[in-house]
Amino acid sequence: MISRSARFCRAGLTIATGAAALLALSACVSNTSSAKGATSIDVESTASACKVSLSTAPSGTVEFTVTNSADKATEFYLLADDGLRVVGEVENVAPGAPRKLTVTLEPGKYFTSCKPGMGGTGVGKSVFTVTASGTSIQRTGDEKSRAQTAAANYVAYVRDQVSQLVPATAAFLDAYRSGDDAKARSLYASSRAYYERIEPVAESFGDLDPQIDFREAD
Repeated sequence: MISRSARFCRAGLTIATGAAALLALSACVSNTSSAKGATSIDVESTASACKVSLSTAPSGTVEFTVTNSADKATEFYLLADDGLRVVGEVENVAPGAPRKLTVTLEPGKYFTSCKPGMGGTGVGKSVFTVTASGTSIQRTGDEKSRAQTAAANYVAYVRDQVSQLVPATAAFLDAYRSGDDAKARSLYASSRAYYERIEPVAESFGDLDPQIDFREAD
């Protein structure tokens, strides 16, 4: 199986297509640098808990620094108010190697959760509240135009990947169902690559990714 890297973060939904829903990217990244003017929050992921240093923050830029105190890689999720849709996440946080997740958040209710071992349903799911700071975080002018262009380009990219994913998956399934294991193995990595590239979109919906990408570890 192709390993998963840190994912894009998510903001607003834009359109849906047959195999996946598409969305526009917001100012949300997983990185190692500090965001200027951000509210800084520490997260400790253990084998059985997800300890978040603050349960509330003002709207705007919020920076989570995720530390893994367990002995296996972990994931950290910021979820929407339904507790399912992924607003932002950081994956493959190795023990003793902190990683940052920076998000720009509107006022509202969110949830935080960790997934030690990067499998299962996660631990320590807690409410995280964003209050109104009084400062607008809406894009305007050139920044808004650039964001709209980036979103349109990403939508086109996801559509292209889906259009290649469907026939590639069909060819893999045909080989597997016919008992041609050698051919199926040769097709698996290339067909899965299309899904890996757009998996952040599927993961933004609580039930879509598990249905498409069900694995024994989950």
